[in-house]
Amino acid sequence: ALRGNSDSSLFSPPVNCKCGVKLDIVLVLDRSGSINLAEFRQEKQFVQDFSNSFDYGPLGANLGITHFNRITWDGIKLEEGTFKENIETGVASMQCCDDRNPQKDTDRCCCCGTAVSSGMRNGALMLATSQRSTAGKILITLTDGYHNRLYVGLDGNGKPEGRDPACRSNEVQDCRDDLVAGAQFVKDTIPGVTLYAVAVSDNADALMDELEVIAGGSSDRIIVASDFARLPAVVSELVSKTCDENAKPCGNCCGLCTCGTCTPVSGCDERKCFQRTKGDLCCTEVQLVGDDDPCKADTSLPKCFHYKCNPQTGECDGTPKEIQPRDEEKCLDFFCDETTGEQAEKPFERETGEACGPRCDITQFNVEEDCKDTSACTVPECIVDPADPTKFKCLQKNLTSADCDDGDACTEDICDPNKGCQHPPKDSPFTPNACQKEKCDPEKGWELIDNDPEESNDDDKCTEDKCDPRDGCVNTEIPPPKINECQEAECTPESGWVVTDAPPCDDDDECTEDKCDPETGCVSIEIPAPEFNKCQEVECDPRTGWEVRALPEDECDDGNACTDDRCDDEQGCVYEKSPEPENNNKCKYLICDPDNGWEEFDNEPCNDDNACTVDRCDEDEGCVFEAIEEPETERCVKWTCDKDNGPEFVDQPCKFIVECDYDDQNCRRDQREFLEEEVEQDFISLVREIFPNNGLATYVSGSLSYGSGTEENANPFFSIQINNHDAAELIDDDMLKEATTKIREFFGFDSDREIQLDVFKSGDGGKRIVDVKFNF
Repeated sequence: ALRGNSDSSLFSPPVNCKCGVKLDIVLVLDRSGSINLAEFRQEKQFVQDFSNSFDYGPLGANLGITHFNRITWDGIKLEEGTFKENIETGVASMQCCDDRNPQKDTDRCCCCGTAVSSGMRNGALMLATSQRSTAGKILITLTDGYHNRLYVGLDGNGKPEGRDPACRSNEVQDCRDDLVAGAQFVKDTIPGVTLYAVAVSDNADALMDELEVIAGGSSDRIIVASDFARLPAVVSELVSKTCDENAKPCGNCCGLCTCGTCTPVSGCDERKCFQRTKGDLCCTEVQLVGDDDPCKADTSLPKCFHYKCNPQTGECDGTPKEIQPRDEEKCLDFFCDETTGEQAEKPFERETGEACGPRCDITQFNVEEDCKDTSACTVPECIVDPADPTKFKCLQKNLTSADCDDGDACTEDICDPNKGCQHPPKDSPFTPNACQKEKCDPEKGWELIDNDPEESNDDDKCTEDKCDPRDGCVNTEIPPPKINECQEAECTPESGWVVTDAPPCDDDDECTEDKCDPETGCVSIEIPAPEFNKCQEVECDPRTGWEVRALPEDECDDGNACTDDRCDDEQGCVYEKSPEPENNNKCKYLICDPDNGWEEFDNEPCNDDNACTVDRCDEDEGCVFEAIEEPETERCVKWTCDKDNGPEFVDQPCKFIVECDYDDQNCRRDQREFLEEEVEQDFISLVREIFPNNGLATYVSGSLSYGSGTEENANPFFSIQINNHDAAELIDDDMLKEATTKIREFFGFDSDREIQLDVFKSGDGGKRIVDVKFNF
């Protein structure tokens, strides 16, 4: 498969065969700081070999090249890559870095991280410039590491750009999501595009998840070279895939049809654990197990191992054959014969020199009889008889210090012939100083040990405690630490020197800002006055600081009671004419006095120059002129009023002769005639004038009469009856109206004096009698 052996080319293409398919191809090349100059030259060779494998032109291939690290830039634009000469010139002039991120390390190619997503986006934008709708679209991304810069958008040159933080897409989800989004952008921008991933890595399996994203989800379009030196070897494989994505096996061989020729595949894995059968580009492999395991029949392998084929590596894993352990009694060692793979044996000599066979054992002897010894410093031992090596003998062996070793390095190990092993204590070989003590460890023996520092500790952290080899414990006062003018240091036995901030600077003046300068100490800076408007004033009191308060109430008083004084935040004092108060008294008028303000005064007295009116002023209506009420007058006296002279009483002829008191009932009852004679004749003439007829109207009588009700409430009136019964003409309404008017005029009655005329029928039934009534 394409992810197989990267140490050699997949196949050797036919000589002088170039791909002539109509393709738009964009190479997206990694320019990150992980690539050194030597690797860049190998990458450049890969690009030259790849670009030389195509025929270019309107009906052939077009090639574009773009580069990326954190930023992206174009090498050869797609519209420029239509001719072989342009491509050869562009590839030959290809540099490690763009001008925007110049090379800093003389051994490294570039810098700034690996923004694979941004590179793919830029490649898609380049493919989008193609005008050939029928050309196949190929995007090939080459990288040597993980995508670790998130896409952030287009830079000032309109190119996709990545940014920090660095991330590992197989560990950080957002970075993988960013790479997925970049691949999706390519597919959305260029429908039908085919994506390839070329990876340079000796650990491609760790990158595989990311490479599949770059290859559009297809593991068949991932090509791996273990390092840059092997990168040119995968060119033919990549050319074959891009040129004929749907290549079919030719005939009976496992290979590719390229330029009409079946090219056998030599780079497919041929692992021993699998049997290969034809039917695919690299054929099909079936694992061989059990008796079919090829490792069992492989005679080229070392024969002293049992072998089994490892399907992961394709190699034969061997485990050593089991060999019989040494036979001490027969003095035989066993081993595997590498020529036959079988177990072989060889004799060995005992270090004691004894012959093979049963081992020498002291229990074979009666020590009391065979080798008795009175010394407590000997022990019986079985040895080979020097005279006859086939026999053993008992011998008393002197004990050594090792035999008497009690495992205590603090004792001497000696043997006393009478007492046996003895262990007296060892003397110390050291002379300790005042800072040391000697100690014997049962395992190590005598040693010098430095005194515990705590022995010199005076529990005072203000002193440095140490031990002097001559004087012993010495406690030296620790000097204070270096502090600035804004700090203070204090040493206590419990804490030692402690540096703290000095108490805050305070000059007891709230009008200054107090702070501490590390070099000069406390500094007091005058606090600037706060902002205030024209209706405020500010003052700084050392006790309370700046105070903003309103101007005094009389600050804007202009001493004029006729102005409204106020303060405007922007203008300051403003004096506006005081509005005239509402005047609801029409008998008064208002005037504003600067000292007293608005004052009320009486209007001029009302006078209509008419002596017949009473003149007064009403608060609601103003001047009112009312006529003088007419007073009651005596009978036959008339009251009049002249505009210039006023009221007057004028005597006038009296037409009535009634002189008795109204309350005198006898008088009223007896007095029937009440008109003066002369007046009576005049009245008769008036009656005849009102009621003309062939006969004569006759005045009958006049009398003072009561109306209905009691004497007190009665309505007294005069009643004059006019009898016209001899007249031929009856009384009608027009006659009544005329009679009312003329009677009123005759007696001088006012218009409000009521006159009532009632008509009665005479004996013959005709309306001929009039009863005239009027108030007394």
